[in-house]
Amino acid sequence: PVCWPWFGNLQRNPQAVQAMYHGEQAPAHGLARSRDWQLLGIEEAGDGLRIEFELPEAQGELPGWPHDVELKLVVELGDELKLSLTSRNMGNTPVTISQALHSYFAVSDVRQARVEGVEGLGYIETLADWEQRQQQGPLAFAGETDRIYLDTPQTLSIVDPHWSRRITLTSSGSRSAVIWNPWTERAKELADMADDGWQRMLCIETANVWDDLVELRPGASHSLGVVIGCEMI
Repeated sequence: PVCWPWFGNLQRNPQAVQAMYHGEQAPAHGLARSRDWQLLGIEEAGDGLRIEFELPEAQGELPGWPHDVELKLVVELGDELKLSLTSRNMGNTPVTISQALHSYFAVSDVRQARVEGVEGLGYIETLADWEQRQQQGPLAFAGETDRIYLDTPQTLSIVDPHWSRRITLTSSGSRSAVIWNPWTERAKELADMADDGWQRMLCIETANVWDDLVELRPGASHSLGVVIGCEMI
């Protein structure tokens, strides 16, 4: 679930990201998520596991994207789930990317859930001609939702009263987040989701999008990370 080296529709990305791609058709959410990653290693880490992957094609072999970036994903499994996506520019020219960790979460009923941590934030309402608006209170769900939240705090939470739990997302290397639920009509159009699947899921993506881009000078690296935890309430 990795969106890289751009997020969403490439044409909705800033020009600096668009200029990196020289292909004809730009797939949604970039080039990385449809390719096989190479397993570099698995090792025990405390009571859990640490698993490291690499995408070798990112070093100059992605179609239409002629840049040399070492791309690694580290997954740590324990009491919490830790994800870290690191991009290192191995080339001689700057590279600009947008990206996201495209995480789906199970909820009892999205109509009963809420997201805390977004109170007072500015966001882009993509369903209303990409207007910038301001969030009032926690985010509750009563229809299709597709928003880019800006200047996000380090921690966001999904509160699910029916299941008596709180899922926490603690991010690093990010100050933007995407929150999405397709609702009824959009879910019917998605081949990989049951018609009523929207009721039981919520997507929060730890991201570098909109004005939160990653600009890598030659030799520079950036890590986008999230720690996902769960507690009873």
